[in-house]
Order: sequence, then structure tokens, then C-alpha cells
Amino acid sequence: AGLFSWKIVGTALAFTLQLVLARFLSVSEYGALIYFFAWLGFLVMVVKLGFDNACMRYVANYVGQHEWGKVFGFLITAFVVVGLFSTLVGWLITSYAVQWFSGLDEYTHLLPWLLLLLPLMALQNLTGSVLRGLQIQLISEFLEGVFRSFLLLLLVALIWWRLPVFHVGDILDQYVLATVATVSIGMVMVYIKRPSSVIFTRPQFLHREIPEYPENMRATGRKGVVILSVLIDKLGKVREVTVLESGGEYFDKAAIKGMEASSFIPAKIDGESVAVLLRMPVEFRLL
Repeated sequence: AGLFSWKIVGTALAFTLQLVLARFLSVSEYGALIYFFAWLGFLVMVVKLGFDNACMRYVANYVGQHEWGKVFGFLITAFVVVGLFSTLVGWLITSYAVQWFSGLDEYTHLLPWLLLLLPLMALQNLTGSVLRGLQIQLISEFLEGVFRSFLLLLLVALIWWRLPVFHVGDILDQYVLATVATVSIGMVMVYIKRPSSVIFTRPQFLHREIPEYPENMRATGRKGVVILSVLIDKLGKVREVTVLESGGEYFDKAAIKGMEASSFIPAKIDGESVAVLLRMPVEFRLL
């Protein structure tokens, strides 16, 4: 309910912001702003290189394994790679976009803000993914959906109070400030909620389904080990099982079937049940 409420509030604030901008900018400048953010949104998806989803899954997995050092090592790598790559892409576009694409002459004055906002928004997405991986989706949704839009509305109101007429560049300045604030607060929350500051209890089997030994493998005397990635929700139910390291088709199917039929006492962080992604081996051997 809380997450849904923040989504509604964030949507309402974003809509209000667009109404305000459409009211105070000229038609051509508002059109240029929409065009700018359409391209920016596309470029952010490209420069993240899939690290946003990886951050969420890896952080959740390392929390489940209680391997705190790997969390920070992976996050540093992800932030550095995405930050440098997005800066490089922004610089290339800023330097050569007008030569590559015809019809962009009227938007050249917006390119410096692209260079600033592209890495900032990419890092904002990564920060939100890390917060979701740490099971604090409410804070992630609040920062990305509510706080940033509210801060932008406040900054735009201050511009309107100081300047009777303002332009798209003035608005983009406020987007830079709001995004810097959002990323900064997000990183502070990651630090506060870092795994080393919580008490973690691993999930335990409530019912462990022993996988059936494949008859054709038993007949040939073959043994095998399957490494599974298992997503366990906060009720202890198995939601997703995938093979990380295969032991062979028949062993893989048997291991997945057995794991899906199992149930768990859920993992807990500071006494609160949470979903986790675990790496679990399933061994098949003849007695």
C-alpha cells in the first residue's frame, strides 16, 4: 500500500510539473524540452549497460549470502563503469551530434546539459536499483518519484518568483540540481542501510523436497552437481529457480522440480522477513 501511494503521489507531482512548465515556457521551448528528455531517456537506457538490473539482483544475492565485501566491490565497479561510459557518450554526442544528425542545429544550446544530466540520471537509476536490492523499495520510489519532482516544482517556483521570464536552460539547471540532490541522498541511504549495519538470518528449509534421481542417469551410474539460483519471497515460497551451473539436462530438470516443491522459513533482516536470491547446490550421487 505504501509503495502504491508513493507511485500515485509521484505521478501527480510529475504531471503538475509538466503543467507548470507548459504554462511558463513558450511552445517552442517546451517542445525542445520534451525532445531533449525523450533522447535523454533513451540514452540513459543505453549507457546503464544493464547494470541497474544486475545491481538489484547481485545486491539481493550477496545480502542472502552474507558476503558484504562483494556488495561494495560490485557497486564500485558498476558505478565507475556506468559513470565513465555515460560521460564518454555524452561528450561524443555533445561534440559530434550536429555533424552526425541533420536538423539538430536548433538544439545545440541544450547539449551541455546533456553532458551533465546523462551520467547523473544513469547513476540515479543505479542508486535506486541498489536500494531495491537492499529491500527498501519505499525509499527508492520516494526519491525517484516524489522527492525529485517536488524539488523541481519548488525550484521552478523560485525561478518564477525571481524572474518574470525564464527559458529552457533555466529549467535544465534545476533538473541538474534536483538530480544531484536525489543521487546524493540515495547514496547516503545506501550507506545507512549497508548490509554491515543489519542483522541477517538466512532462510532455512521448512520442507525440503528430495529430487528424484533420473532413472537413465542411475542406470549408467552417473553423478552430477547442479548450482541453482533460487528466489525466495518474504513468505518463504520459492518464486523463481534458474540454473547457474548445469549438471546435465536430466539432473537440471530434477533439481529444479525438487527446489520448486520445497518451502522455507524466510530470511530476515533486523527481524523483518525479506525476499532473497540464493545460490544453492544440488548434488546427485549414488549411495
